[in-house]
Amino acid sequence: MILAANVPSWISLLDSYGISYVCWNLSNKDEKSALLTPACDKTSGFTYEDLSDEGKWLYGVLTSHVTQ
Repeated sequence: MILAANVPSWISLLDSYGISYVCWNLSNKDEKSALLTPACDKTSGFTYEDLSDEGKWLYGVLTSHVTQ
């Protein structure tokens, strides 16, 4: 996965101001912004393996903010 170098900076800036963010492309299209792999044909019950590289990255970003 190639991630734009400035994305972590934007995430950090948003976090520092308490601004939320979301990713809208919950699809399995063969494009960079899709959160699911093209092979995923599910409509629910997604697993980590169903996520594209970008989906796995976003999952990591979102779950790193969860406190136990």
